[in-house]
Amino acid sequence: MKGSFTRSMAWLHTWCGLLFGWLLFAVFLTGTLAIFEHEISAWMRPELRQANTAPREMALARAESLLLQTAPRATSWRITLPAADDAEPVVLRWREAEAFTTRYMNPATGEVIPVRDTEGGEFFVDFHANLMAGNTGLWIVAGMGMAMLAALVSGIVIHKRIFRDFFTFRPSMRAQRAWMDGHTLASVLALPFHLMITYTGLAMSFTVYMPVGITMFFDGSAAALRAQVVTQFERPAAHQPAEMLPLAHFLAPAEAILGRDSAETVVVRNPGDTQMVVEIFRRFDDRIAAVADHAAFDGVSGAPLGSQTIWNRSVLAWRVMVGLHMAQFGGDVLRWLYFLSGLASTAMIGSGLILFVLKRRVTHSMEASRFDHAVERVNVAAVAGVLIACLAYFWLNRLLPAGLTERGAWEMGLLLPIWLVTLLHAMLRPPARAWIEQISVAAVLSCTLPIVNLMTGGLPLAGAELGVDAAALGCGLAFGLLAWRMTRRSRCGRNIVAPTSGPLSRYR
Repeated sequence: MKGSFTRSMAWLHTWCGLLFGWLLFAVFLTGTLAIFEHEISAWMRPELRQANTAPREMALARAESLLLQTAPRATSWRITLPAADDAEPVVLRWREAEAFTTRYMNPATGEVIPVRDTEGGEFFVDFHANLMAGNTGLWIVAGMGMAMLAALVSGIVIHKRIFRDFFTFRPSMRAQRAWMDGHTLASVLALPFHLMITYTGLAMSFTVYMPVGITMFFDGSAAALRAQVVTQFERPAAHQPAEMLPLAHFLAPAEAILGRDSAETVVVRNPGDTQMVVEIFRRFDDRIAAVADHAAFDGVSGAPLGSQTIWNRSVLAWRVMVGLHMAQFGGDVLRWLYFLSGLASTAMIGSGLILFVLKRRVTHSMEASRFDHAVERVNVAAVAGVLIACLAYFWLNRLLPAGLTERGAWEMGLLLPIWLVTLLHAMLRPPARAWIEQISVAAVLSCTLPIVNLMTGGLPLAGAELGVDAAALGCGLAFGLLAWRMTRRSRCGRNIVAPTSGPLSRYR
């Protein structure tokens, strides 16, 4: 009975890992990159280096003046202020005729900073969350998340020597043993992280794929649920003009409620109307729960309309899960730990895909099936090809003309053809050579990215750019070492991912 259960778990672990692993690798890789969304966005918009520091009251006053000139008829304004002493732009966003517009302003001068059209780091966030496919993508990612949990739990069940093998890594052994050691190391090293990040990722979007509660108690309206737990201060416009108080006037009373230097976002509803509302939201990067306390004021009289700093316990528990997943609360040290753990998760999935092929070579001594050949080639594109596509996104950001029409769409739209090229290459080349060649391309693209940054106007010693360039260089060196080891083992007749003898040897 026990043996049958273990075999069942092994079967579940193997096939969940393969069938969902191809896309899970991309989801975890982009999620890992999304941890540094802000830094990646800054790297991909080098024009924003023009921003200088300025007192927040002055920056807010200049933002208000610019919005009055640019968007006087907008139905709402949204002003995101940089943290104190940060040389970052003020982000302006307004809604007019159901369309949203975003601009970046230099807080020291009040001038708009022209920037290239790019999704920046938000592309990795959106792909990680929903594959850029809305609710359909959410459902797909949720299904993969459930498969990931099943693979993790079944992996724990079937691994009898998990702690002993944690301290064992033998890269010089035969391919299957070396990859098994690597898979075990990546799995156990960050096992709590694997479980936490998968579960919290599922919890974040429960209203989409677990809508029973909303259907029963809120008539299927997520907005009705939000209205019950988030205090609203919106008012319909009266369409009667009125003189508005300066927005800087509201900072002091708001921060008396929210905390000193804690205001991050100023939302103005019905600007210039007698029903104008100014709502100020607190930053939440200093707490685990991703909840934004807020205070609202009448924009004409300045009278307080109310505030929310206490949250429903159930909502707070849910937002703690959101905060744990987003990792914005612990500063740079925590984010780097998340980044390294995310790389371990990605390596675990990638090594599991390779291990599937190696195990089947041992258990199937007969002629390999077409399925085995297809899996081996798809593995190349699903791992190395996705690495190349993500790196190409950074390269396209710097190589496409800055004034290109719909430039952001071009950056993202070219990624699928690039990935398809890697798949075609994997289909046409022997698997062992395809691995070496694609990993080598990823190494070159990654190592030379700081050079491309420097040649296209980047500053390698700047804060955000230094982090992106350093991470690219470190990953590039790791890819280069892996390609070198693959090449060396291949020449010695001990290929790291393909057989040297037996029924599959001719595909080397």
